[in-house]
Amino acid sequence: MASAQFATGTPPRQDEFPALQFLPEGSEVKGITIPRYEKHRATSLLKADTMKVLSRTVVQLTAISAFLYGEGGISTRIISPRATYNFRTSTAEADSRTEVEDPRFSAKGSSASYSTKSSRGVLRGPVYTTVSTEDFTPDTGKP
Repeated sequence: MASAQFATGTPPRQDEFPALQFLPEGSEVKGITIPRYEKHRATSLLKADTMKVLSRTVVQLTAISAFLYGEGGISTRIISPRATYNFRTSTAEADSRTEVEDPRFSAKGSSASYSTKSSRGVLRGPVYTTVSTEDFTPDTGKP
C-alpha cells in the first residue's frame, strides 16, 4: 500500500510517479495539471478532470487535454474523454475517440497511444485527417 511505503521511508522506484506514494490505490483526484520540463523549457502540459490511481505505476484519466510544445512556438493539443497512463512504460493509452489539433493539421481517430519517452504516438482508425498548407512557405514547403 502506498501509505505503508511512505511511512517506512521506502522511496518510489524509478518506474513509479513519486506523488502516487501519498495516494492509496482507488483514490481519485480532481483537476489535475501536470507540466513537463526539459532543460528549463516547458515541453508538455497534461490536464485532466479526474485522475484515479489504479496502482503505483498506472493512473486512469478522464477528460484529458494534453499540450505538446514544439520548437518554433508550435503547439499540438490532444483531446480524449479518457486514457490510462503507465509510468513503467511511459505510455498513455486512450481507448476512445481522440483528437489531435496542430496549426499544420488536425486528426480524429477511434483510439490512440503515445509514448512520453520517444515523443511519438499512434492514432488508430478510422482516422480522419485535414492538412493545412496555410502556414507553409512556397520555397521550402516547411512551416
